[in-house]
Amino acid sequence: MQWGHGLTGHELARAHDRVREHFAGLYLIKVRAVPADADIDWRAVTQPAEGQPRANWQVPYDERRLQKEEGRWAFFFHYLDLKRPLQTQLGDRALPQPTPTPPHLVSVLYEVPG
Repeated sequence: MQWGHGLTGHELARAHDRVREHFAGLYLIKVRAVPADADIDWRAVTQPAEGQPRANWQVPYDERRLQKEEGRWAFFFHYLDLKRPLQTQLGDRALPQPTPTPPHLVSVLYEVPG
């Protein structure tokens, strides 16, 4: 739907490639704020992209407080390099290995920007 309705042939194949590209490197990340009511500067959570100005670096997308877990947040992050830490206002944070989405986060759905 994002790249057209009723696509066929080459156009449909190109749309499939664009969807795969869009979602490659997309991760749902869950974090804990300490203290639970900490003021988080989401623009400071990033991962530098070599050769790109800071304005082009990725930041969290659709961050949300998890209602049943005090101080817990979830957000999406595009083009994440799992071998490199995330930069935060409190310093670099190493990333754990990805896991399947736990049952309590399956309701956190990605909505395409725009």
